[in-house]
Amino acid sequence: MKCLISFCLFCFFSLSSHSEGLSLTDDSGRLIEIDEPPKTIVSLSPHLTELLFDLGVGQTVVGTVSFSDYPNSAKSIPRIGDASALNLERIIQMEPDLVIAWLSGGSFQSVELLIGLGLKVYVNEISSPRDIASSAEKLGVLVGQHKRGLELSHKFSEKIIGIQESRTEIHAPSVFFQLGEEDLFTFSGQHFLGNAIEICGAKNVFSDAPMRVPQVSFESVLRRNPDLIIFSGKSSDTLTSSRKKWQEIGWSHKLRFVDTSELFLPSLRFVTGLEKLCSAIHEP
Repeated sequence: MKCLISFCLFCFFSLSSHSEGLSLTDDSGRLIEIDEPPKTIVSLSPHLTELLFDLGVGQTVVGTVSFSDYPNSAKSIPRIGDASALNLERIIQMEPDLVIAWLSGGSFQSVELLIGLGLKVYVNEISSPRDIASSAEKLGVLVGQHKRGLELSHKFSEKIIGIQESRTEIHAPSVFFQLGEEDLFTFSGQHFLGNAIEICGAKNVFSDAPMRVPQVSFESVLRRNPDLIIFSGKSSDTLTSSRKKWQEIGWSHKLRFVDTSELFLPSLRFVTGLEKLCSAIHEP
């Protein structure tokens, strides 16, 4: 009943807000006010571009960043740089009704410059897989597709809950998700991918790290002694220096490999990547 009441209140808010303009607080805590759904949008992250297409407003995206290649129609959108180096002059020339940015996935200094120049900027943040659902919901309101946003949000949330509830293993393996080779990095519990490990019914050995993507040493991994080490890629990939090192200390049986093409981007396709991660963690 509580969920139903919340759902109805959200619908009422969404419907009434567009008749009198819309005020929405973004994920950086800033109040965004717009008179009507934007007709032109610049997206500063591939996952945001993808969400806009999922919401049925892909045609409004007049500029985006490198690697915004899904769906196929997104490939033809003009590029205005990448996450770390934006062409601010070109963005300004486009005069978009709205710019949508990812707080921790790009150059926030450039975003602040755009805000200072008077552009309407909505800031999105993803700290857990559940934030993907709320992003679809909020963006739906913002672009005049509140009903579609709610549908996508609920469908995604149900899939996440289903995956979590299907993991009833008594033993929760400890996991180190490895990034890099000579210099090792991983995901903390503050990162949506670190959180994904726990949804799979496992324990992230670096969940307590203070940074989202901390650098770690081989020695620190040894001390935490994970049950499993997750790699991006396939077991048939070229033997890397770190894989060789793990094998030399007798940890070959701990290595697992995951196709991360859908996992590393916080879009609605993340569910597919999450299923692959869970399967790798719990494979016999």
